[in-house]
Amino acid sequence: MRRHALPWCLVLLPLLAQPQSTLRCMSYNLLNFPEPNPQGKVDTLRKILQFHPVDLLICQELRTQAAALSVLDEALNVDGEDRFSMAGWQPQVSGGGGGSYSLQQIVYFDHDKLGLKEQAYLTTFIRDINVYTFYLKDDLLGTVPDTTFLTVYAVHFKAGSTPTDVTERNAMAQTLVAHLVTLPPQRAVMVAGDMNLYTAFEPAFQTLLSSSNAIQLRDPANAFGGWGGSSAYAALHTQSTRVNVIYSDGAGGGLDDRFDIALVSDGLMNPTSRLHHVNGTYRALGNSGTCFNANITSCSAIQTPYAILQSLYYMSDHLPVVFTLDYQGIVSSIIGSTAYPARIRWREGLGVEWENERAQQGTFRLLDLLGRTVVEETRNWPAGLVHVALPQQRTAGVCIASFAGTDGTFTQRLFISGP
Repeated sequence: MRRHALPWCLVLLPLLAQPQSTLRCMSYNLLNFPEPNPQGKVDTLRKILQFHPVDLLICQELRTQAAALSVLDEALNVDGEDRFSMAGWQPQVSGGGGGSYSLQQIVYFDHDKLGLKEQAYLTTFIRDINVYTFYLKDDLLGTVPDTTFLTVYAVHFKAGSTPTDVTERNAMAQTLVAHLVTLPPQRAVMVAGDMNLYTAFEPAFQTLLSSSNAIQLRDPANAFGGWGGSSAYAALHTQSTRVNVIYSDGAGGGLDDRFDIALVSDGLMNPTSRLHHVNGTYRALGNSGTCFNANITSCSAIQTPYAILQSLYYMSDHLPVVFTLDYQGIVSSIIGSTAYPARIRWREGLGVEWENERAQQGTFRLLDLLGRTVVEETRNWPAGLVHVALPQQRTAGVCIASFAGTDGTFTQRLFISGP
């Protein structure tokens, strides 16, 4: 009978199993990348990304295509990693394409999880708004009726605090909102970047979150107030990482503004959606809320190691914004991080096993063919070989095993023998 169980279960699997996969997202203003001196800024970025691995990286302030490629080749696809691709480089068109406005946005993505369907740009009188539409590379694309798409707007709004600056930011927001009508009404949408907003009451923010938009956008932080200079919003501040300007570039003054923001569509905020934002994951990386008007290195090192706080200090005058999306499906049945040199395995008499390169917090799940949880365990997992025992009474056949840890997510089919 066991010889017949595996093919039968594989037939049922596409129809019944619905495990979760995660997409770790980051938006980061890299500050005139790769300048200023000293050399080695990409090495600093690599340290940050190794501390907080990503699947989707949205960057602002890249000077050239060569600079963008260095992020791909020297900060993402390193140490044997090769899962990242970069969207096509588009030179700045808006504002004549010259001066400080030539700084461009770009996205990087895990091509095992995401496919880039198309990209475009919207012109404004200041700076382009880059538009990327991805599709989730669900293992079941050939059998499920709908493809899940995600449209990402990478933005860098006009800086400054004058009335003219406020007006120009709103004009850029209006250009973006006008484009929403070209998308299917149920499209998952993300708007991320350096918005240079001082308060939630600015016209640009109100335009983006207007209930009259073709696709409603939401603030995952649910923070509606005067962010700038307010200690009440200290944990959301992303600029400036430095009290004093260094290398004659960027801004000083310490952390006191929420310039870097990610908004998501209303559907992404619905936990029942196939692709949705994970509540509580949105934050300014490294900012524990304990360094208001101070250097990021003055923030508590309990959440973020001091060495990473130093890297954030030297990398940019902005902090990255990070958050996680969950996908109710199977994306990428291959190793998703260099922290996993071996696949998850079934070992008769021992249970499920895999190997951690280092200790990490994470969740292991094993689901049967009906999508029911056989085992779910969240804890601090040790370095080295890890075993998870299964219940004595269990169903034999194909199951879905996944491990979502601080180093990434891994999902794989396993054939489990009977008790």
